[in-house]
Amino acid sequence: MCVRTVLDEIPFAELWKAPRRARNWLRFMKGELTPRLARTPSREVSRWGRVRLLRYETKAAEKTCPVLMVPSIINKYYVLDLRPGQSMVEFLVDAGIPVYILDWGEPGPQDRFATMEDHIIRWLDAAVRRSCRDAGVERIHLLGYCVGGTFASIYTAVRPKRVAGLIALTSPVNFHDDGLLSSWAGETSLDIERLAEVMGSVPSELMQASFFMLDPVAQRRKITALIERFWDEGYVERFLALEAWLNDNVDFPGATYVRHIRDLYRGNKLIKGTFCLDGVPVRLQDITCAVLTAFSTRDHIVPDPSAAVFHDLVSSRDKTLLELEGGHIGVTVGRRARNNLWREVRQWLENRPCLPAVHSSVTSLLEHTRVR
Repeated sequence: MCVRTVLDEIPFAELWKAPRRARNWLRFMKGELTPRLARTPSREVSRWGRVRLLRYETKAAEKTCPVLMVPSIINKYYVLDLRPGQSMVEFLVDAGIPVYILDWGEPGPQDRFATMEDHIIRWLDAAVRRSCRDAGVERIHLLGYCVGGTFASIYTAVRPKRVAGLIALTSPVNFHDDGLLSSWAGETSLDIERLAEVMGSVPSELMQASFFMLDPVAQRRKITALIERFWDEGYVERFLALEAWLNDNVDFPGATYVRHIRDLYRGNKLIKGTFCLDGVPVRLQDITCAVLTAFSTRDHIVPDPSAAVFHDLVSSRDKTLLELEGGHIGVTVGRRARNNLWREVRQWLENRPCLPAVHSSVTSLLEHTRVR
């Protein structure tokens, strides 16, 4: 077959992409397309073992109440600060909103015994108190993503005085939904206690394999799309950044995993009002602060019925239900996130200021001792 015949079979509109594909492939092979992750400038405010609290540097005048972001404990925190131009943190900071984030760190062998109380009453509470003191405010907004949103919701129910407002972003609350994950986690033939006893913390590889099985052909679709769009440098960079995060998971501490599956997925105790934290009943109807509940319409990890119901369960007068078009991760870091989720979150935060701190020096000293 002659060259002219081959060229005749290629749509003319596609010919201009060939040099770009070749250039991007060469740059990829040379390592020049390695994504720059978590680049928004920050400083470490406090650290408690593997867990640390970060504050991001604002470029504009601070004009609203700070927000503490609480990511999932089974993924790295930087999905909320993925890369320049693809970062909710960067977007909010550029708008003059003080942003803190809780980095759960990477569990070690000793963390197999870390309980849900450790994560919520110990570390999250310490991060809230330290953020308030660092920002000079009485209360702070919480933004919880996925499991982090579930933890933030539980915290708000049992420690309401420190929370000015709560944003639950694709966060599971009703664990008896119509999704595959709910069905699998609810299968009692899996001895979760034995699994945690043998493995300590549940390996990230096992968790990741489970999520891949929720949509077995997703990886093939992604590779096909990458090949077709390899001419588009921006698309390639976004793809590589997200894949780097997706493959940078952490283990699930055994004790927390058992409680999470047994009481939430199997018992659905949170929505029933029978879940307890450190002996204290957790009732979502006790939440009265401002609440923004955001859910995604094509979420195969946290389906609509699991997340959206939170809006109806809280007793807040100031509550908003935000429906987002996209998948579980895409609504947070996808191309449309800036004009949809990020803009809605920014406006919600700007419209809900909080009071400055009025602690006495003695109270501040006691709080400082307690937090550290």
